[in-house]
Amino acid sequence: MTDHGAQGRGDDGRGLYERAELMEQAEAALARLFRGFQEGGTNLGDLLLYSGSAGLGKTAVLAELRRSAAARGQTCLILSSRGGEQQRKAPFHVVRQLLQPLLARLGESEQRELLESWYDIAAPALGLMPAVQRSIGDLLEPQRQGVNQALDWLMTQLAVQRGPLVVVVDDLHWIDYESLDWLKGFVGRLPGLPVLLALAFRPDELPEEARPLLDYGAIATGHRPQGQIGVQMQLRTLGPNSVEALIRSELDADADDLFCREAWSITGGNPFDLVALVAKMKDRGLSPVEENISELRGLVAASRGHGITKRLALMGPDTIRFAYAAAVLDTEIDPDIAGRMAVLNPAAQRTAVERLCEERILREELDSRGRPVLEFVHPTIGTAVYQTMLLAGIRTSLHGKAAAELVAAGQSMAVASRHLLETYPEDDLEVVRQLREAAVEHMAMGAPEAAFRCLKRALDEPPAEEDRADVLFELGRSALLTDPQATVNHLRQALAATPGLDPQRREEATLRLGQALGHSNRMAEAARVTSEEIARTTEGPGRIRLQAAYYMWRAFLRDQPDGTLCSERLAQLSDELSAELAALQGTADAGPRAVKVVQAWDLVMRGADSAEPLALAEHAFENGRLIDSLGWTNTTWGFEIPILLGLTYVYNDRLDLASRMANEGARTIELAGWSGGHQAFVSFLGGLVLHRWGRLAEAETLLRSTLRRSDRLGRNTPLQWDIVGVLIDTLLARGRVDEAAELATEYRFEAPYPER
Repeated sequence: MTDHGAQGRGDDGRGLYERAELMEQAEAALARLFRGFQEGGTNLGDLLLYSGSAGLGKTAVLAELRRSAAARGQTCLILSSRGGEQQRKAPFHVVRQLLQPLLARLGESEQRELLESWYDIAAPALGLMPAVQRSIGDLLEPQRQGVNQALDWLMTQLAVQRGPLVVVVDDLHWIDYESLDWLKGFVGRLPGLPVLLALAFRPDELPEEARPLLDYGAIATGHRPQGQIGVQMQLRTLGPNSVEALIRSELDADADDLFCREAWSITGGNPFDLVALVAKMKDRGLSPVEENISELRGLVAASRGHGITKRLALMGPDTIRFAYAAAVLDTEIDPDIAGRMAVLNPAAQRTAVERLCEERILREELDSRGRPVLEFVHPTIGTAVYQTMLLAGIRTSLHGKAAAELVAAGQSMAVASRHLLETYPEDDLEVVRQLREAAVEHMAMGAPEAAFRCLKRALDEPPAEEDRADVLFELGRSALLTDPQATVNHLRQALAATPGLDPQRREEATLRLGQALGHSNRMAEAARVTSEEIARTTEGPGRIRLQAAYYMWRAFLRDQPDGTLCSERLAQLSDELSAELAALQGTADAGPRAVKVVQAWDLVMRGADSAEPLALAEHAFENGRLIDSLGWTNTTWGFEIPILLGLTYVYNDRLDLASRMANEGARTIELAGWSGGHQAFVSFLGGLVLHRWGRLAEAETLLRSTLRRSDRLGRNTPLQWDIVGVLIDTLLARGRVDEAAELATEYRFEAPYPER
């Protein structure tokens, strides 16, 4: 077996022929990792990328890598997972496979010890707590960037405390979007961690979003260019000598040369086809002699697409139904759930499992909790069985049954929802309810795109007429941070729907619509839709909140013809609310306080004496602390109120207070698991404070990093124009006029300036 490059066996017993170079790279990476970790070294992280089409042995190579790591006699932690063809719409599926087996063995106290302050952010995504909407201060759900940071923290803790760490992800081409988003960020952290990350994928099926991972790995030539932390290795088909060695090793040392050559020709040297061929020959008692060459093509075809269909057809209806159910479940198949989906009694279920295992379609293993689970012997078999269900109605029916059985087994609606997404709309109000529940869970785990898919499907079902506005509202809300235009479209429809939203949701829909428009640099529209809603709203706290939002959006507009009149109306409203604030001694709704902050900024813009806006700004605080209902992560106002407060302090020379606001904002947003625009706005405020303090070098560093972050959020946004303006001022103050001019040109910071 060591001839022709064999380097041991994978989990399925297949010899790793012609894989010597790949295993040498793996052994070298493991040696560096273990030796460096033992010696307290740094810069230990490494990346191995294995690419190749289906059946070339990527899984066997990864299995050998895991075996080699475990056999080194040193303590290490090995985490492994694989993407699933039917699991690509299941958020954090790959992440959960990696970490759940380990975390499930720990108690909650140990889990919290590992995650520390990140526990509440990461636990729903990892399946450690029910993914239901919960409150973290005024925050209802984390952003995915925050979940990614929590996962980074957890992996870092595991690497340092229980490392070195070997992380293996197979079938990367089928990874879910949320796990991929985390993985792309985590790869950049590898150099500073004692972690070996191995990824295997089919290059032709790798999604475009995953291709940046390839940039980290140099082609395996022995030379690694600067900036690349790993190597790419391509698996190829086996040559005729290796095929001959495999056949003679597994079947008969005296196998005919002509038979071996024909076997290589028909299989194309594909290891999966060769292993299946050898197994079939053993089953039938065929010898590798010239007389049996005529059997080769049929034996190879039996393990592929149409051949699997024909084999299933001979196994009887019970076994066929069970195989179909398994294909719908895809990975980590619970045999009892599959049996109920196939409507089989326990005896018939066991017979079906045994038959499919005998035919090497399924194999039975134990999961991390010692429970029996099934998986397809190879992903191509699972794909073939799934595609065998030629009638789409059969698939959708089984997906519907899968959802019902998973929920009955105690799984969450978030887990079951991937099956509901595959069913046809049937005017089923229970499905609408389940999809809406799944959307809440997805939002709670930081997967808004998954929530959006569920709500879009719920709208197609469709919902009851009286619920349509609510579903549109939830659909728009789910897209607020990922697709502002979708939020605008759906919230407009929700507000226009009949029957409409209840008053509380109507108010929230208007505030969210204003945020989506404002964050898209459509401040005038944000002010207009808020004004229109004020006209429809009766007196009370809700109307005051809408008024505060209206004047907030107006505060970001310049040179409006009614600007003076608007300021007068804002002052009048503020005076009217003063009595309410005094009478309730600081316990009033946040609306009046928000009005005071907006008026403070309005006075700054009008050049009023500093004492007036600073006095108004004090209404945002209690006992020297910014009240939660006006905080950085408050979902009613967004981060605009704290930003206006911070700017009020900046332009009234209270840089100490503005700096405290920026520091508190950065800390609050990080702990809440938010980033993106929120984090960038806080950083901008910090950079502006440094600029005004004259700490120009520090200001430039912070503003440049914030500008890079804003590039990822989109060009020509209000945030980016503010950053560019202050950065240009900073460069000019440092005497670097040419750089300032280049920056202005690059970001089109010139007339005509955009309307806000």
